[in-house]
Order: sequence, then C-alpha cells, then structure tokens
Amino acid sequence: MIEFEEYNKPLPMTIKFFVTNATLKILQQNHIGKSKAIKATELSEIVQCLIDQDVDVRKLRQAISTLRLKGQPVCSCSKGYYFVDEATEFESTIQSLTERMKALAAEIAALMLKYREMYGAYPLIDFDDLAENIDTILYPPEVEEYRCGED
Repeated sequence: MIEFEEYNKPLPMTIKFFVTNATLKILQQNHIGKSKAIKATELSEIVQCLIDQDVDVRKLRQAISTLRLKGQPVCSCSKGYYFVDEATEFESTIQSLTERMKALAAEIAALMLKYREMYGAYPLIDFDDLAENIDTILYPPEVEEYRCGED
C-alpha cells in the first residue's frame, strides 16, 4: 500500500522542472482547444518518454498546477488537459476548479468543527512554508525544448 504522505509530497526541483517544461511543450505544440485534449495517463507517458524519468499522474498534476500558477492557460475537462483556445474553455475550467475548491473548503470546515468539538479549540494551521516558497511556486524555471527518442 502507498503511504498518502509519501505519494503526495512535493517533487524534487529537478524533476518538477523537467516534467513541467515537457508538459508545457506537449500541450503548446499538439493540444490547443478542448477538441484536442489529452488524457492525463497518456500525457504522463509522453512526458516520461521525453525526459526518461518515471512520471505518474500525480507528478503530471503537480506540473499542471505549476503551469497554471505561472499563468499558462492550461485547461481541463473530462477528455483531459489542453491549452485554451476560446473563452468558454477558460470559463469552464475556472468553474470546475471553483467547485472543487468549495468542496474542499466544506470538508476542511467540517473537520475543523469536529476537532473543536473533540479538543475544545480549533487546530493551529502552519502556512509558513507557503511564504518561504511562493517565488518557486509562482515562478518555476523556464521551458526548454524536448524531443523524444532523438539525440
């Protein structure tokens, strides 16, 4: 069984750099518009081939998040990930992310209330690492070009 904390820990910077950059190139070159969306599993396999590293869907999702935080217009739908082609695609992705955020906020609120009920106070939540890492989160290294199977 996979440990949740181990599975969800942040990627090392070098792996994050390569996965993020390869993902960006693939989406920019071949997947513009919802009609050309690519499934996460397929995209992770292509990225894995390009950088010759193990790239699972978790690593890919972290790369997608990094790209979005950098301002790259990466959208998603039931068909997969793609670069935005029109405003409605952006709106749909923003709406989907907003709904996920609301669901997570409701879960956090319910757990905090239960914590308070059980322990008489709200839990202390530490956000110090966010302040220390905000530049890395918002401005990861720039993209380089990759070619799979070519020297």
